[in-house]
Amino acid sequence: MIDRTIPYVDLYMIYPDLSVVPNYSLPEGYHFELFEKGDEKDWVEIEVSSGDIINEQSGYESFEKYYGGKLEELKKRCIFVVTDEGMKVGTATAFYLEEPIEPDISGNFHWLAVREEYKGKGLAKPLITKAMKLMHELGHKGAYLHSQTHTWLACKIYKDLGWLPYKHTQSEEEFRQGWEIVDEEWEKLSSTRVAD
Repeated sequence: MIDRTIPYVDLYMIYPDLSVVPNYSLPEGYHFELFEKGDEKDWVEIEVSSGDIINEQSGYESFEKYYGGKLEELKKRCIFVVTDEGMKVGTATAFYLEEPIEPDISGNFHWLAVREEYKGKGLAKPLITKAMKLMHELGHKGAYLHSQTHTWLACKIYKDLGWLPYKHTQSEEEFRQGWEIVDEEWEKLSSTRVAD
């Protein structure tokens, strides 16, 4: 869920020990596949459908910006959730940082997205934890991610999985404000669910 009605604040998180990751299985009818050449189209479609990217052109530009020239790496690092009928419906990348932000934080959890019509089906936590385990298999002790308040629900999921808020490049005030927004939005959602 993308919520552009709230103030935008960058959010950063770390996961210090990828050797300890919770287990979540995909629901019946889905499986994981790694990226293959030609999957750029599916990646863009998923990102646009999820609302993370505004249109196809921006999607291809983002793909080129982050992954251009790194397709061989993607074959080991980019994961898709695929229906048993063969449709790719979710993606995340167990990428890497060019420069670790902390001595043991070199993994980079990147570009989580699920097609709009497949949200709420229990795909996000299995996809996130699969990417976390893959980063560990690829030799990363800890991982980092960048998010924002517009995707506050994803940030709440990350926290539930053990990711820790991290003050990276922002000021103390921005750090505090960003996480207050996440907590406030979660409280609003929780109170609405209780009222229903």
